[in-house]
Amino acid sequence: MQNAEVTKSRNKNAERRSDVKSEPENTQNKKTQKENLKQRTKKFALALIKLYAKLPKCYEAQTIGKQISRAGTSGGANYREGCRARSSQEFAAKLGICLQELEETAYWFELLSRVAWSQRQT
Repeated sequence: MQNAEVTKSRNKNAERRSDVKSEPENTQNKKTQKENLKQRTKKFALALIKLYAKLPKCYEAQTIGKQISRAGTSGGANYREGCRARSSQEFAAKLGICLQELEETAYWFELLSRVAWSQRQT
């Protein structure tokens, strides 16, 4: 009887240890997600910079292109700052700024598409 009780106790302890082991995996997954988003925002920023270089040299395109490049690259920079936040509230605030900057980028893209479209029509 004692052996059966010892075995049950060992099995319960092993289950508890396996639960504890899953926490670092979860932490590792979060780190991987953060690194993935860091890389994606950097890639996005580089694409915006290349786009700006290819825009026509007219005043309208250059003005909107500068705004796209400023707002779009700011999203990644703010995300990186958020990753180093000291609290979850600070992290949430930085992500809020990222969303604002990316919304602004979308706005400038809408304007750019309208300007480019209207120039083709004339």
